[in-house]
Amino acid sequence: MKKILIIGDNSYIGIHFYEWIKKYPEKYYAEIVSSRNYKWMKKNFNNYDTVVNFAGIVHISNPTEDLK
Repeated sequence: MKKILIIGDNSYIGIHFYEWIKKYPEKYYAEIVSSRNYKWMKKNFNNYDTVVNFAGIVHISNPTEDLK
């Protein structure tokens, strides 16, 4: 069984990928976390085979300096 961490719990693609992965519980175990508030940094990446980052700032018209 492959363990997958998905970053981007508000991401359109991230949510749909997570829903698709859940259809195959015998092959994959997946968790989805937010990239906001640095929640992803609290995860131990050693527990996962793959980390996929779907987070982005594509819908922010005026990003602040810290987002640039």
